Amino acid sequence: MAIELWGLVSLATSPAMKPLWEWLGNFSQDIAQDLLKDFVKDDLILSTWQRLPFTAQGRTVGRSLAAFVAAMEQELDRLGGQPEQYVKPLKTFIKDRDGVALLGMALNLRQTAPDPIALESLWDELGVRSLPEGFDWAAVAAAYRSAVQAIVRESPELRAIAQFELTAQLLEGQQATADLLVDLLGPAVGCDLATYAERLRDRYSHLNLTSLDDRAYEEDRLRLWSVFVEPSARECRDYLPQQAELPKEWLAELGEEEPERDLQRLERLRQAYLDQTPRPVLEWVRSDRLDDRHLVILGDPGAGKSTLLRYLALEWAEEEVFEQGYTRSPAELEAAIVPLVVELQQYANDRQDGRCNTLLDFMETGSFCGHLSRSAIDQRLKTGRTWLFLDGLDEVFEPAERQAITVEIARLAEQYPQAKIVVTSRVIGYKPYDLSGAEFRHFLLQDLDEPQINQFISQWHQLVKRKDAQFLKLRHDRLARAVQQSKQIRELAGNPLLLTMMAILNLHQELPRDRFALYEQAARVLLHQWDVERALESDPELAKAALDLRDKQAMLRRVARVMQDSPDGLRGNLIREEDLEREFRDYLKTNDRDNAGAIAKRLIRQLRERNFILCLVGPGLYAFVHRTFLEYFCAGSFLWDFKETQTLTIEALIAETFGKHWAEESWHEVLRLIASELDQKFVEQIIEFLLSVEVDRQQCWKNRGLTKEAIVNLLLAADCLMEIRKPNLNEPVFANLLQRLQAETNEQNDRYFHREAGESLLSRIAAIWQDTDNLQSWFESLLGRKMQSCFPASAVTTIAQTWKDAPSTLPWLKDRVRSDKNWIVRQVAVGELAQGWKDDPETLPLLKQWAHNGRDSQVQRAAVEAIAENWKDDPDTLPLLKQWVNNDQDSQVRGAAVTAIAQNWKDDPDTLPLLKQWVNNDQDGQVRGAAVTAITQNWKDDPDTVSMVKERVRNDQHENVRTLAVWAISQYWKDDPDTLPLLKERVRDDLHEDVRK
Repeated sequence: MAIELWGLVSLATSPAMKPLWEWLGNFSQDIAQDLLKDFVKDDLILSTWQRLPFTAQGRTVGRSLAAFVAAMEQELDRLGGQPEQYVKPLKTFIKDRDGVALLGMALNLRQTAPDPIALESLWDELGVRSLPEGFDWAAVAAAYRSAVQAIVRESPELRAIAQFELTAQLLEGQQATADLLVDLLGPAVGCDLATYAERLRDRYSHLNLTSLDDRAYEEDRLRLWSVFVEPSARECRDYLPQQAELPKEWLAELGEEEPERDLQRLERLRQAYLDQTPRPVLEWVRSDRLDDRHLVILGDPGAGKSTLLRYLALEWAEEEVFEQGYTRSPAELEAAIVPLVVELQQYANDRQDGRCNTLLDFMETGSFCGHLSRSAIDQRLKTGRTWLFLDGLDEVFEPAERQAITVEIARLAEQYPQAKIVVTSRVIGYKPYDLSGAEFRHFLLQDLDEPQINQFISQWHQLVKRKDAQFLKLRHDRLARAVQQSKQIRELAGNPLLLTMMAILNLHQELPRDRFALYEQAARVLLHQWDVERALESDPELAKAALDLRDKQAMLRRVARVMQDSPDGLRGNLIREEDLEREFRDYLKTNDRDNAGAIAKRLIRQLRERNFILCLVGPGLYAFVHRTFLEYFCAGSFLWDFKETQTLTIEALIAETFGKHWAEESWHEVLRLIASELDQKFVEQIIEFLLSVEVDRQQCWKNRGLTKEAIVNLLLAADCLMEIRKPNLNEPVFANLLQRLQAETNEQNDRYFHREAGESLLSRIAAIWQDTDNLQSWFESLLGRKMQSCFPASAVTTIAQTWKDAPSTLPWLKDRVRSDKNWIVRQVAVGELAQGWKDDPETLPLLKQWAHNGRDSQVQRAAVEAIAENWKDDPDTLPLLKQWVNNDQDSQVRGAAVTAIAQNWKDDPDTLPLLKQWVNNDQDGQVRGAAVTAITQNWKDDPDTVSMVKERVRNDQHENVRTLAVWAISQYWKDDPDTLPLLKERVRDDLHEDVRK
């Protein structure tokens, strides 16, 4: 059985000795200071000892006492005794002041070990249980002395101070005493990179699955090295989506000075952020460009920030140090770039304990993964041979300490300009300007996309050590199918932490097909790991609280209810610390728990130190680790009142919950989850209510069309119907709902819907009633609607996706491309055919044929775009597009090819120079206009772009190019001092009406 004491040593012991170890852990933490003084009597080392912080003294004593117990147990085992019979005698011996003094002799330089005769005499004097015949006290003393020496050698505090004593003794000529110190300390601290790499492997090489599930993973230990999926990132600069979307009062809580938001500026920043194509984050981390030396990687809880840094460190250890089982020589390692991983929370703790003052001190003498000499680190940082990974700035909880460390990081970046420095932090509460001034670039990790999710699922199931391959294939397919079929599960899987949790659930039990049951199982896993007993165990009175799973679920339902009742409701997913503590305290009081206030404070303190289902996201602010759990517990709070306590009637549920929130999109998932757990008769009543709601459509008229808010009651009613497992669609209320949805496609009085609204409506009809007779024919009839209607194009999309396997669908789509009178229908049919039948060998040749169909420019453009989007990885696609731009006779094809190249090969280093060449040299206005638009949308920050656009505004011969350039400069360079005069000039002097407008 492995026991960890002080988090620093592991000792082999029998299960029967567990009570002694638990007692020893508490005794070591609570040991009185005067007893600590008795532990060290040697006058030389006493000066070292007295300079240690009290916590460090206690840690050393605790580990030493643990070593003594281990030595005693080993000797008892040798004699065939029963160590568990000596638990009480060992407690008595350790608590005795003379016993402590004897054991402290292991730190006496002038003794080879504690006197075994003295140890035996004291044992006898205490009158405790006699030891077995042949018990060897000398062996115990020697083993104990050896263990204490190892403790001293591993202790950064003792090493640092004793090294100073060693230097002093040598200067004073006390060689004999110095030799004793050398014997105690072992080899001097150096820059042993092989040992450091080995410790990295020990600490980080395996996924810590026990943080999600406490099953024995002896057969399923998965190596981070093999299961890692590289996330993507966008540069975020002055725009952090999570903070930008927060209500202003939350920004005030976080200390952000933004009393009035410039909404136009915020929108420009948001658009610039979204215009970026997410790129693999390692492109920036591994880059040797000067601009990429100093980076901040931001992300939500569980987004993979720490995993990213650990992966890179392990990559160095595996490939540079232990490649193919061969350990490189010190000389070879000296030339390599070394990643140093610093957990900033541990560094902050060591600073507070007085064990170090700076990051370089910490890496030499603190609780770092390996003690490396300060001078060696300094040299490596100066020459750029070290990557400094500073993990978890957000986990430094005290604001003053976090600010001090931030200032130190900025100073390091200035002091070591050649060194790669990467900082990670959560988004909420992070202040970009703290490090932006030190020229740190900021990047935000994105959720995993579907290919990345599938990559993780495949790697996970390949690495799990199970004999039954069919078992793993079934589990793999089941999880992949769940992610593909459910939007909510796919969103949950975008977070690497939660995807890992889903993989664990899927491996060990049936994965539920409905979301509520999946969330319930996932919440159980996370709640089980929220070990509230550990937070209370140090206080016997508080430990009596005995909080179980039901208590934790009830507390979180209260928390979710408070969050949804706040002015910003579910949008925020934030709760203040004082409000969270109050909810814990009030629950405990109402359930007759003594010391409710003290228990609540302990639970809050625990949440500051480790993520559970709730996590700290900023100074004094907490959130559910994913908003899915907020929605789940919020729905659960209403269901508990309705089903369990029956304090909420169906009428009240409809009036107070659906009646108040049916129009709020942020509430729809909660309302759907509630419906999913109700009997059909209750869902019918909810749908009847939603059908009776009147919507003010005048408020939904935007940009010459109706938004989906005009039919939000009908869409929510359809969503609630879809939550019923096996509904009887012949029920009158369901038939009425279908009629209402279909009637909306008539679009009376030329009040046309936007495309998003039309697709939302049709997709729900198809999902619920697709097996109804003549429904596909009804969808086909929608193509006869007016040209202005969105429903013809939306109907094409719905038919192609819903009835893909029907033999008539593909011929029908081809016929639409060739002969439909509506050009939008023709374009959409091209896109759906390319996407849905990509693997059909006839599809690509057909698209190439349509791309050269000079009779239909809309089909030509759609075909070019479809080829670029769906065959991007085909090595022939990019050369084909370039060929079309340079040689095709059709302007539509050439312009479409320019746009496709810019959109799909933005990261290709040849793309921007090629676009500039077409702007300056091509004779076709269609090509120049497409190139100008592509450059202004994707390369606004290129130093040549603004001057190029101004030149096109004034001098391009084609009015369409000038119009596009005028629009671009007015949108993207509004603050440029030349913009307004240039626009006035064009209004006055341009010969074409479209440009002047």
